[in-house]
Amino acid sequence: MKINKLLTLFSILSLSILPLSCQNTGRYSTKKEIITTSIKNENYVLEQQWNNFIKQESISKILNLIFDDDTKKTEFINAQFQLIQNTKYAEEFKKSLIFSNNVSLGFGLDGGFFSERPYILTQSSKFLEEAKSKNWLWLLFNLTKIEFVNFPVFDQFVSSTDETSLEAKKNGMELGMFYTPKSNIFIDYTYKIESIKDYSDTYQFYLLTNEGFILNLNITKYVDNYSWEYSNLINNDGENFIEELNLSINESNDESFKNQVNNILSEFTQIHAIYKAKVKNSNNEIKDYRNAFNNYSVELTKYKNQLGLLKNGANWNIQEPIKASQKVDDEVELFSYIYVYSKVFLNKNKNDIFDIKQYVKNTVSFNDIPHNNETNKIIFNDFYGGRPIRYTFYNIKL
Repeated sequence: MKINKLLTLFSILSLSILPLSCQNTGRYSTKKEIITTSIKNENYVLEQQWNNFIKQESISKILNLIFDDDTKKTEFINAQFQLIQNTKYAEEFKKSLIFSNNVSLGFGLDGGFFSERPYILTQSSKFLEEAKSKNWLWLLFNLTKIEFVNFPVFDQFVSSTDETSLEAKKNGMELGMFYTPKSNIFIDYTYKIESIKDYSDTYQFYLLTNEGFILNLNITKYVDNYSWEYSNLINNDGENFIEELNLSINESNDESFKNQVNNILSEFTQIHAIYKAKVKNSNNEIKDYRNAFNNYSVELTKYKNQLGLLKNGANWNIQEPIKASQKVDDEVELFSYIYVYSKVFLNKNKNDIFDIKQYVKNTVSFNDIPHNNETNKIIFNDFYGGRPIRYTFYNIKL
């Protein structure tokens, strides 16, 4: 009888606990679903913001200029988006800015100019440089998280230190010493090409944000004109060696020596003629020139060593053939400064009063437009209330 009562009591308790357990499980499941839904919504919003950002005309232009291959461009874009979702990278960027922002670097080192930089400064500077060159798209997207600090330009030919200090205080009162952009949208852009013949083309981009700030990004594309290097090897090194062989024959009275040098000359001139015919062959690809360069260099060095041993015997140092250099990788650099005219910043209609193309034309010096446009620069700056205010990277908000 007692056993039956105990069983009945246990059954009642079990039934009363069961709804409570189910209720707690239900609450836990609901919270988990809410968190999951919230994360999905955040990811969706971030993805939409990202897609809108990279569709901007200025960003598309930069990406298309850097990448000739659509597959590589897509891979880069995807990698940058993954980086945006990686909070650890932003944390490392923040830490690096503490030690290597332009303000702190401006104070120099206690040990003097020739002292070795501390390891942490070297590493943080390296990290920031890589961010500006390899992860520039990540940086531009995160413009609204970066805190900039007023960093006045000191030009001893324009103003004194005291005047620059007063100007900085005035700018700080108008715009604030610190500023975080509210948008990563660019309403206008322009670029100028600086060329070094047969070497590189540098595209200097100037981007105007919808708040009136100006950013500068450079793309340097190196010309892979290896036919010039190949031609130089043939027409200089090769021809000079033939002259040396002829001179050695003419200056010697040793018939045995002359016969041996004649054999070298006969063999080498045949090889030289074959490779020289490739110089003006426009059908050759760059890789063909590199292969021909390496093969010709081996032959040239072989015969140079033969002549050297004939002349100097055991005293001759055996030479190694030079190898064709590889193509220099293109470079990108996002500068860590932003510029703004107070008159433009305080005006609601930026495009109505400011033209980024005129800014570049009148204030930026290029190789083909030397400093003779200094007068235009002064007039342009005066029209917008004086020299543009400069800000630099200082912090990133996580």
